[in-house]
Amino acid sequence: MQSDETTRLRAELEQALVAIEDMEQRLTQLTEENVKLRAQFAEQVRQRAVAERKAEQLLQEISKPRDTEELPLRHELSVTLEELQVMQEELQIAHEALARAGVRVTV
Repeated sequence: MQSDETTRLRAELEQALVAIEDMEQRLTQLTEENVKLRAQFAEQVRQRAVAERKAEQLLQEISKPRDTEELPLRHELSVTLEELQVMQEELQIAHEALARAGVRVTV
């Protein structure tokens, strides 16, 4: 009877040792996975910081006055508007001259 009990206890001990080995392997796997996840997290934090800096730079760039670019465009627009006004006046003069000459103009 003692021999059966010893055999049973040895079998249980063997099962416990196998379970411990399995747990140690799983712990090693989880530790390795944790290291990988920490590295991925660190990289994502770095990429986020880079993206935030870039976004801040873009916001600053957008908010900067564009005088060097706007002034020539504003001048060109002003000149173009003046030319259009002159053309409109000339067209009105021509239209009036045609009307005095008896030519019907339909627009």
